Amino acid sequence: MVTEILKLVYLVLIGPLQLLFEFLFSISYDLTRNAGISIIILSIAMNLLALPLYRRADALQNEQAEKLKAVSGWQERIRKTFKGDERFMMLNAFNREKGIRPTDALKGSASLLLEIPFFIAAYKMLSSLALLSGKSFGPIKDMGAPDGLINIGVISVNVLPLLMTAINILSSSIYLKDSDRKSKIQLYGIAAIFLILLYNSPSGLVFYWTCNNIFSLVKNILLKDRKPKMRKKSEGLVAGHGAFIASAAFNALLVGLFIPSNTIKSSPAEFTEMYRFVNPALYLRYPLALAVGSFIVWVGVFYLLSSTGGKEIITMISFGLAFLFTLDYTFLKVDYGNLFGGLFYSGAQSMSNTSYLPITIAMVMLVFASTYLILKRKRDVILYVSLAAVIVLSIMGIRNVADITRQIKDYEYIKNETDLAEISLNRNGKNVIVIMLDRALGYAVPYIFNELPYLQEQFSGFTYYPNTLSFGAHTNTGSPALYGGYEYTPSAMNARADMSIADKHDEALKVLPVLFYEEGAEVTLCDPSYAGYKEIPDLRIFDEYPGMKTYITNGRYNDLKTEQLDEIETVYERNLFCYSLFRAMPPCLHGLFYDNGRYNNADYRNDYRFFNIYDVGGHMMAGYSSDFLDSVSVLDALPDITEINDDKSLSYTLLVNDTAHSECMLQEPFYRPSDFVDNREYDEENADRFILDGKQIHIETSLQLSMYQVNAAAYIELGEWFDYLRQQGIYDNTRIIIVSDHAYGLHAVPGMFNDDLDASYFNPVLMVKDFDSEGFSVSEELMTNADTPALALSGIIEDPVNPFTGAAIDSSAKDDDLLIFASNEYYISKNNGYTFIPGPWY
Repeated sequence: MVTEILKLVYLVLIGPLQLLFEFLFSISYDLTRNAGISIIILSIAMNLLALPLYRRADALQNEQAEKLKAVSGWQERIRKTFKGDERFMMLNAFNREKGIRPTDALKGSASLLLEIPFFIAAYKMLSSLALLSGKSFGPIKDMGAPDGLINIGVISVNVLPLLMTAINILSSSIYLKDSDRKSKIQLYGIAAIFLILLYNSPSGLVFYWTCNNIFSLVKNILLKDRKPKMRKKSEGLVAGHGAFIASAAFNALLVGLFIPSNTIKSSPAEFTEMYRFVNPALYLRYPLALAVGSFIVWVGVFYLLSSTGGKEIITMISFGLAFLFTLDYTFLKVDYGNLFGGLFYSGAQSMSNTSYLPITIAMVMLVFASTYLILKRKRDVILYVSLAAVIVLSIMGIRNVADITRQIKDYEYIKNETDLAEISLNRNGKNVIVIMLDRALGYAVPYIFNELPYLQEQFSGFTYYPNTLSFGAHTNTGSPALYGGYEYTPSAMNARADMSIADKHDEALKVLPVLFYEEGAEVTLCDPSYAGYKEIPDLRIFDEYPGMKTYITNGRYNDLKTEQLDEIETVYERNLFCYSLFRAMPPCLHGLFYDNGRYNNADYRNDYRFFNIYDVGGHMMAGYSSDFLDSVSVLDALPDITEINDDKSLSYTLLVNDTAHSECMLQEPFYRPSDFVDNREYDEENADRFILDGKQIHIETSLQLSMYQVNAAAYIELGEWFDYLRQQGIYDNTRIIIVSDHAYGLHAVPGMFNDDLDASYFNPVLMVKDFDSEGFSVSEELMTNADTPALALSGIIEDPVNPFTGAAIDSSAKDDDLLIFASNEYYISKNNGYTFIPGPWY
């Protein structure tokens, strides 16, 4: 508890400064690609930003020194004249009369008090910045280590800390030219402390502080005869601080609470881990602390140390930002695709959005002009509008937290899902396996199998159906027909409007398991999609069928899971605030703040081991994808979780897996995960692998490449399992159906997309291996993923019917027109009525 409180205090007081350091350094390094120059730019920028604060602090110190100097004679007389309690009482009475308070001592140390948080933030960032390791600058060979510029025998002398201290002492001498001995001793002592603290520090950090001291020296030389003076106290409404505090509180609540809570509320399961179950609403303490520190504490420091005019300007900026943030977040939203739990979007995102620049400029001018006029004519409006907005935003944020908590309570069942999977297959009976590879690309199969020809041997017996349709572009609309047949296409589900979508979805999930269960088969179900209409499957919907084995396997076999879970909270600690700020910014600035998912963390390769950060060029990626590791580890573990029986019974297995869904770059040519992927050479040498029989698919962008690669990885893992089944003598008596609920519109297949639709969304994979079949073949027959139940039951149950509706399970519906639903309303927390939210049909 104490540790958590100290962490929040750190985020409030130091966190905003550290983020500012990281933001400035990251932008500088992206522009210069030189660590030394970036540190110089960082030092200049931070010193210019803090200059008004230090000037004001100097004024406070001068005022305090002059006040003490004026009364020091009288204080000394009292000390000589009186003794004991009488002297104490006389000094207190004198100090009260002259307006001297014990807290005035802080004024004399104002510059030092300001310097401490800046030092901590700089130390925290630069002392551990892995990017500096091995980087040289001038005579410094490694900015990630002490400089060691002079070597005397076995003794290495770090010159940079000595130079830093010398400049500091020279600067202090100029600044303290007319000061008393006590002040000089204080500053010289601080210089010595810095020398001791930084002597063995990385030279990048010492170089930064040396640059700061050079800036201070120049400032003291230029301003030595212009000592800052205290200004008169402000008057009027602004003096009451109400308008500023209210607008600053609004900004803190918007960026620190409302936006991140809205993000989590849209899909709490994305921010929930079943192996370390935590209410994701608790993560909101991090962005809220950083927002309070940014908009209230540190902007408040500038405000309090400003003149009357400065206070009005800061109030205007604070209120104007509140207005702009609200407009940007509410009306200028840009859809960047799926947002993953690590707060990054699919593939590399440049986010230039230059088309929004004119409207952004117009908005800024209008907002600040209006704010200025209001401030000059009706100041009360700013206060009352801000207060009302704070109240409304607080209520909305609290409601979001309550909604998140309510939704998460519905997921508490996952605490009981601890069993390791066991897939039972029979040597002498018949086995039917349906492998649902979520979002697997039907059109990519020929190219993958051509690039990796050994797959055709491993997939011997399979027939590939390239002309396969799905009925929806996402799992909520595309998977029910796969599980239950043509009664569960989106149009058919909408026609049954007396039953909720959730109940129809669960019914579809049960069709095949119940039919096989009633036939006496041993039924195993792994990760059935949206069971209980939950993001994390609620396996309790199968409890009424004793003996039916159900498991959640996703993430269960990931050897790096514990390390991954430890990292996730660190990421949320920083990036929830950064994401909110990015979303509050005008679209033309999104790229600057999103920074391709790095959020301007220059040390992202060291900090983000389990969040894939793409290189915009398309062939490199840093970090593992946690989603991919969770999924592919299940396929890798299949031989270990397969139990072989020698009886003659029937078995049915459903295995749902997200390997083909979890886009990330893999190291070619073996398509394995790595903490740093660089495929530039392989992709250049094998660019022709996307041309087959004169037909080319365009696989060039990071998203296109990553989707191709995870599909290849899924087939490689399945091929190894099929080899294992052969070794165990159960491959021939096993029917295997590999099918996906939908594909992905990557604009990769010429002729399949236009400005309105990418038809490749609806081209899922379908490959079928029947009993005792041999060789790999291709069939041009028109198929849909709704054919899956009929294919699975063929020859097992004669004339099968839906156990819930009594309708025949066959493929005769293909003789009629097929309606494709192209809705992008894929959040089941939202699209969960009795019919699907309306969308385009084809």
